[in-house]
Amino acid sequence: MSLSSSLVFYIGNGVVKGAVVLHEKTKTPRIISTRIRELPHFNERDRDHLEKRILFEFGEMVRELKGEDIKKLASNGFKLKFENAFVLVSSPWYISETSVIKMREQKAFTVTDTLITNSKDNIIKGYRDAHQVDITVLEQKIINVLLNGYPTNDPIKKKAQSLDMTVFTSFARKSSVDHIKDIIDSNFHVRDISIHSQSLVSFSVISDTWHELTQYIIADVTSQLTELVAIRKGTLSEAYSFPKGKQFLVHSIADKLKVATEVAESLLKMKNEGNLEPELLKKLDEALESAKKDWLKSFSESLAVMSASSSLPSKFFLFAPKDVVHIFSDYITCEEYQQFSFAEGKFEVKNIGVPDLLPYCKIENGAVGDLSLMIGSIFNSKIKSFNI
Repeated sequence: MSLSSSLVFYIGNGVVKGAVVLHEKTKTPRIISTRIRELPHFNERDRDHLEKRILFEFGEMVRELKGEDIKKLASNGFKLKFENAFVLVSSPWYISETSVIKMREQKAFTVTDTLITNSKDNIIKGYRDAHQVDITVLEQKIINVLLNGYPTNDPIKKKAQSLDMTVFTSFARKSSVDHIKDIIDSNFHVRDISIHSQSLVSFSVISDTWHELTQYIIADVTSQLTELVAIRKGTLSEAYSFPKGKQFLVHSIADKLKVATEVAESLLKMKNEGNLEPELLKKLDEALESAKKDWLKSFSESLAVMSASSSLPSKFFLFAPKDVVHIFSDYITCEEYQQFSFAEGKFEVKNIGVPDLLPYCKIENGAVGDLSLMIGSIFNSKIKSFNI
């Protein structure tokens, strides 16, 4: 008997990942196999060259998943039938924009499907004309509608003299999307392949899990970037990123202590486990303090941009590898940032770990509990269940 299953992939700026996920009606998804391929640090500034290198690594990872992991699962009695492939991408693989559409008329007009569709299409056309690139839309979501100044969840067929509509749109290079789909299809012949931004997927999973919260910021530092996503009044407001995630810490330590990046990784792990000698711990802390100043400078600049329209939420949901989660949590809550006039109050951080998501996604023996793959699996299961 064939088991209903999906392929879930993650493509970041410093890592590519894949998972085989089982689905059963009314049950949480089960990750039965994972493959994670860390990429070496890239110094190339040319985006096209960098993209080719990352997609090459993605192709190698997909072939390994097919050639080794799937065969092993088959030998263990798993007869798999892949219904779809779900791809989660982080910055800089996509650019997101929050646009506000305003309409004002002397006489009342009727809000129609055509009006809404044309307004959303104009956002895409405007972006394409402004950037002169061949782009595709990963997702487009209306996050807020006001008719005559009052919010509504169902504007269609209603009359108004003013319409204010806020739309979140994620754009990606069409060539990148086509290449990703070709790699998956050529190895697994899965025709149903969907690609989504980490901003929207993380927001969806968190809003379903902590539904009582309506104001917060999602911070993801799992690879070479820090991604920040602001949620206001329960809706996705905006996203911003800068090139200083976990790998920034690793390379800062390596440069400061004159060691290889592998040694720097090991030192972070030993610090997290409390296994460093006092003298070495002091040197590591000095390196981290230097990195902190650089990171906080970029963090401050990002928050200033994100707070231009309204004050920022004070609650953070932090996605970070275990060996650096407390470091970044301390960075966000440090005293330098408690006087920000654009924040609601003192920053509070909730560190999101694998245990937080286990009620919604199971990890079988032999698979790695990875946050990105778990988030992708949960969201993909939601899509399959509700056909959204």
